[in-house]
Amino acid sequence: MKDMNDKFGSEGFLLSRNLFPIKEIDVLREFLEIRRKRLSSQFEAYTGKKYLDESTEYPQAQKRIKEFEERGLPKDLRHYLTGEFDLETRLDERIVALFSSEHCFNFITKLFNSPDFFIHYLPMLRFKMGGAQGSTLPPHQDRPYSPHLSNFFTVWVPLVDITEDVGGVVAYRGSHNSENLNHSSNNYWAHGIAENSICYDMDHVLMKKSDALLFPSNFIHSSAPQRSVDKIRYSIDFRIILNRQDTTKSFFHAREKRVYRLH
Repeated sequence: MKDMNDKFGSEGFLLSRNLFPIKEIDVLREFLEIRRKRLSSQFEAYTGKKYLDESTEYPQAQKRIKEFEERGLPKDLRHYLTGEFDLETRLDERIVALFSSEHCFNFITKLFNSPDFFIHYLPMLRFKMGGAQGSTLPPHQDRPYSPHLSNFFTVWVPLVDITEDVGGVVAYRGSHNSENLNHSSNNYWAHGIAENSICYDMDHVLMKKSDALLFPSNFIHSSAPQRSVDKIRYSIDFRIILNRQDTTKSFFHAREKRVYRLH
């Protein structure tokens, strides 16, 4: 793990500018906007209520997630209420195809001096609306969320420009060399670290929609507040390993451009 951490320097993360073609990013964002609206319609059908103003009523619905769960909230709609996309959306081949470009493949293999890399399948897709506190991840390491992976790093890809208003990732500088820290659950998320136990400097990483943020599994990070009421943040999380033996679940082989299913 230390050898991988060394690739991220003293700050513990790398910001790669213009890693992806803007045209492909825009196509994916438009696709996710359509899928989010579909989920919104499914949630309206489930509750029997028309949500006329998402900017206020979606955050209010998030606060009732436990109530909805007690009423048998379907899994896909539970994900929707925390700002995550459903399985069908995540299965779309355009998602992993983002990593199929020669430029991206060469960047990652050269950075880690590796002939190949493998992406946990399926990647995670998220959206974040203004005022939706249930979509705000607390400080955490990715390791507890991915116990099936070892020696992995994350590539976080925004599909919109990340500004002070459109919140992205808050990085805790130098935290990649920390131990496996204790995590606990809150109302929405299974794993989080108490902020008063973190002693690293924070930095909200501003990005363009063609950029990517890379960091190892022990790096502490969280969600920045989403202050924009008229812009929705869309993003993709990729978990990447350099050896296929480092996962017990399905993966996408970047060089061969095919999925290996292990379960």
